[in-house]
Amino acid sequence: MYICSINGTIKVHNKKYMKINVMKHLLLLLSLITVSATAQKVSCGGISYSVIYDDYAYYIVTTAKSSNKYIINSPCMKMRTFDGNIITLQGTLVKEETQSAAYMIRNSIYNISQNVTTAKFIITEEQLGQLRNGVSKVLITMMPKNHERAFKKDKIGTKLYLFYQKIKEQFEHF
Repeated sequence: MYICSINGTIKVHNKKYMKINVMKHLLLLLSLITVSATAQKVSCGGISYSVIYDDYAYYIVTTAKSSNKYIINSPCMKMRTFDGNIITLQGTLVKEETQSAAYMIRNSIYNISQNVTTAKFIITEEQLGQLRNGVSKVLITMMPKNHERAFKKDKIGTKLYLFYQKIKEQFEHF
């Protein structure tokens, strides 16, 4: 018999059941960390990006999932397009939370945690149009170290522009 502690509850399991249960929880946690691209967001380098329309303005919403970095209260995002244009955006922190899980296997306790911070950056339609040509570099002010990522091929610019076009069509054909 072994003791397994998850989210503050203590359960006694046999060895076979515990291995399966721990594997399920590890797979669930790893699925939160993986890089994904959906119809509404694009993820790259631990940061997901999406475009929203709110309060008569467009925003780029970024969500950072990391064990050691988080977005600051008044973040700044800089994007360099493949044309050489630099887009500077000022943002606000929307949400900050910590996700964690602890596993006790035999006499060892394993703690897995990550910070999840979300910020939104106001962007003009002209700046969104510049994203059509692709983004070669992104810099987001974070603590304790800024997030900086360079791309040889466009990974986020064209997709963000397409998200913008989709939102614009929805409001024009209302």
